[in-house]
Amino acid sequence: MGDLDMAAVRQRYEAYLGRSARQEGPAQVFDLDGAALTLVPDSDLAAFLPGERPRALPALVGCTVAVRDLTITRDLLRRNGLSVCETPSGDLFVPAGAAPGTAVVRRSAARPTAGRQSTAPKLFTGPGNGSRSAHCPTGRRTGRRGGS
Repeated sequence: MGDLDMAAVRQRYEAYLGRSARQEGPAQVFDLDGAALTLVPDSDLAAFLPGERPRALPALVGCTVAVRDLTITRDLLRRNGLSVCETPSGDLFVPAGAAPGTAVVRRSAARPTAGRQSTAPKLFTGPGNGSRSAHCPTGRRTGRRGGS
């Protein structure tokens, strides 16, 4: 589905979930009692998960888990040989090419989510190019201590 299908996709998910979505930038966010489902047009995917491209659409491109300490989490992932990147909102993620096909985002459990871009599980729509990246595009690979 292309970007023009977002209204139809939003309506379909409103019917599936029995609740309305809220607009958050280019995304449609469904609050799910402690979790969220975020629909993002393919053309805006890079604003959420730089370098990630689904093989086919629609697709679950990323999911988010809360962690107590991002520094400890980053160090643990890197010690185990995983690529660790950073989202534009400052969360960490292991790219889909280094994970089992879906980007896994880590967010600080202490960080509030209201009023900011959600990186909770996302369904991305739009034409994908089928490529997978196991590296961090645009230089957003995190260092061992303190960030990019």
